[in-house]
Amino acid sequence: MIPVYIVLSLAGLSISLYIVLYRIGIVKLYCPKGRIVDCKSVLGVNPAIFGVPTAICGAAFFLVGVLLYHYPIAALPLVFYNSAGLLLVAWLIGIQVRLRAVCIYCVASHAIIIALFMLSVYQSVLSQI
Repeated sequence: MIPVYIVLSLAGLSISLYIVLYRIGIVKLYCPKGRIVDCKSVLGVNPAIFGVPTAICGAAFFLVGVLLYHYPIAALPLVFYNSAGLLLVAWLIGIQVRLRAVCIYCVASHAIIIALFMLSVYQSVLSQI
């Protein structure tokens, strides 16, 4: 059976790659536009980390997480790694709050990162027992 951590990471990777493909014009963005939900407004801001768009950073984050997951000695480093993901999520949520708009893909990715953090903490605790 495939571990939940891997399934969530692959889901996050898929979301990140979809946004990357949208940003470079390969796919259309399917997102309902409402009073609050407005993916195009949020993705139009295009925040970057050291010049790298956050969608690419997200894809790299999920890939590295999968690699770290496969090393049992990395239980605690995985917690710290996912903690960094939580900081990124807080920053990105702040952007959406300032814009008063929400991107459903971004929210899904944020929820996955939060779940990955919780799973990594759980795994770290189990490895200490």
